[in-house]
Amino acid sequence: MKALKIFVFLFLILIIAGYLFVLKDNSITHDRPIKPRIEKSTDSPKLEKDVDVNDEVDFSSEKTSSSEVNGVDILKIDFYVANPSTGSMWDVSIFKPSTEGENLPGIILVPGGVSDKSKFLANTSPNVDYSTAELFASEGFITLIFSAEGRGESEGEGDYNGHIDQDGLYELYKFLKDYDNVDEDNIGIVSYSYGVAMASGMLGRYEAPLKYYIEFEGPVDKYYVTFDCLDRALDKEGEGAVKSGITCDDDDYWAEREALNFVPNFKVEHFIVVQKEKDHVQPTHNHSLDINNLAVEHLDWVRVNGSENEINQNYTYDQFPLIENKAEVNELIISYIKEL
Repeated sequence: MKALKIFVFLFLILIIAGYLFVLKDNSITHDRPIKPRIEKSTDSPKLEKDVDVNDEVDFSSEKTSSSEVNGVDILKIDFYVANPSTGSMWDVSIFKPSTEGENLPGIILVPGGVSDKSKFLANTSPNVDYSTAELFASEGFITLIFSAEGRGESEGEGDYNGHIDQDGLYELYKFLKDYDNVDEDNIGIVSYSYGVAMASGMLGRYEAPLKYYIEFEGPVDKYYVTFDCLDRALDKEGEGAVKSGITCDDDDYWAEREALNFVPNFKVEHFIVVQKEKDHVQPTHNHSLDINNLAVEHLDWVRVNGSENEINQNYTYDQFPLIENKAEVNELIISYIKEL
């Protein structure tokens, strides 16, 4: 009888220990290392950049085609634009409504992961026969899409959203700002998922004075990118979003690619964080919470999702306002831009 009691006691101890282990494992994404915050100052530290902001853009035009979306004639012009950091020619397309003599807002779409511009050439949803780029152009935006270093038809070796990609993106901003009929005071960027690293790095290092930056569900530091440094997220033999052989201990690599490092140096007029109820990749929305709360410390105008939410609000995890999963993201983003 005594032996039986001892066995039951040990069995209960094992069950409790197992429960505590699972509870701890499931809460990993809620307990991340606190990153040092940079105090807002008129003498904000300048981040290293590799491109002369006054250089002229080197580009060549390739071909033109046209389409029609919702009764709007859309012109597509293909270019190759040189990345001044490497000399590599990037594959770039501009979609614009075929209006004459009228200045229009410009927008750059930054793809997620390490994907190329083909993401924005696919239908924006299964129910329509036009692409994401055509949708933005049909709403009155001169829309620039691109393939970064070594992606798609672009030259060079992939940089995984680091400084080389950020330098090239700044060159595209200069290119769009000088493009015919673009209102240079009304240019913005939208980044999707891990495109947040390239977009944030460019905006922080070059302090480009955009009207807005909208980021959609981006993993804002290495812990989100790698799902807390899991081997299966890191070791993808060059096929994933992280360079092969990199670990979470490679501080120099991550210093170029963690969006939170660059937020305090943004010079955008408006910053909007877009987050659905169920993230497209992450198990929680902590990444959006982190970048919003940091941005509120340093920027003048920050908002989560639509105008029903107050600007410059710090949130807890449970307070964070989310949009319905069924919402069409690009249509929402367009509506947010038009509210500004």
